[in-house]
Amino acid sequence: MYKSIITKSISCIKRSFSTNASQIFQNSCYSKIDYKIHQNASVQDAVVRFAAFDIGCLAVVDDSQKLVGIFSEGDYIKRVASVGKDSSIITVKDVCTLSPNILIAKPEDTLEQCMSKMHFKNIRHLIIVDNFNIKGLISIKDLFRETIVRNELLIKRLSNLYIGKGAFFGSE
Repeated sequence: MYKSIITKSISCIKRSFSTNASQIFQNSCYSKIDYKIHQNASVQDAVVRFAAFDIGCLAVVDDSQKLVGIFSEGDYIKRVASVGKDSSIITVKDVCTLSPNILIAKPEDTLEQCMSKMHFKNIRHLIIVDNFNIKGLISIKDLFRETIVRNELLIKRLSNLYIGKGAFFGSE
């Protein structure tokens, strides 16, 4: 009997913790703003958007909204500010990290896969791409927030199971 309850509980845990990149994007600050910038925009335009939206990255697109690259605060510091270039003259495509040198996430990538990709390349942002179309942009903060939510939910469910509330089966 207890083995059956534990098996059902583990199955419920796995289902409730199967967050993917698309779901993470829905809770991201990037889902509420236009996180794309045209490749011919000035770097100054990008920096203004960083400050206005309190973000650290933009997806660089061409005229047909296809992904060209990614432009981050780090790119700005390394390729513009540190070498004294004029950000009002330089275009984003001249200093961004260009495709195919960017790491992307698929909409169905799990939280763990996204974390692994970011850790592997030591980056803080992933563009979500599906069939060459940009579907979203997520940051390490989004993954961190989702991890906290998962941990709180797990603690609550395990505590409920321990005190006899049933944890997963609505016997509260």
